Amino acid sequence: MRPVKRFGRSGKALGIAAVLMAALVLVSVQVGSFPLSSNEIWDILAGGRKGTTQAQVLWTLRLPRLWMGLLAGGALGLAGGNPLASPDLTGVASGASLGAACAIVLGAGTSAQIMGGAFLMGMASLVLVLALVRWAGLERTGTYILAGVIISSAADA
Repeated sequence: MRPVKRFGRSGKALGIAAVLMAALVLVSVQVGSFPLSSNEIWDILAGGRKGTTQAQVLWTLRLPRLWMGLLAGGALGLAGGNPLASPDLTGVASGASLGAACAIVLGAGTSAQIMGGAFLMGMASLVLVLALVRWAGLERTGTYILAGVIISSAADA
């Protein structure tokens, strides 16, 4: 009889990921325009240094940023990947490139104007893809991909 393995490859990978995440949590709380040392952080968490600038930075800036990053990352991890969300397959990337190029040609002077043109044309490309799928009457994965490739090719041309 063979012995049962306690942890396989996925268990080791999960352990490594947990250690890396813990290290990144410690680094992210310490690093910023107002650096905090490990001793200061432990002292603040233990209840010391109330009302100091260090405590304000930790409680109002660093910890909320940390929790939001962990929650957002966890939610994205649970959601999984969606191949239809790729900007290449939906025509958004090519539409955004076309929008940025049009903004430059039309004399956009600031990067905000160029980004605005890219955003508007990217959204317009997505609306066109959705309109093509609705017009075809076939709401299947293949239809979305084909409509995205059509819009992407037109924008690239």
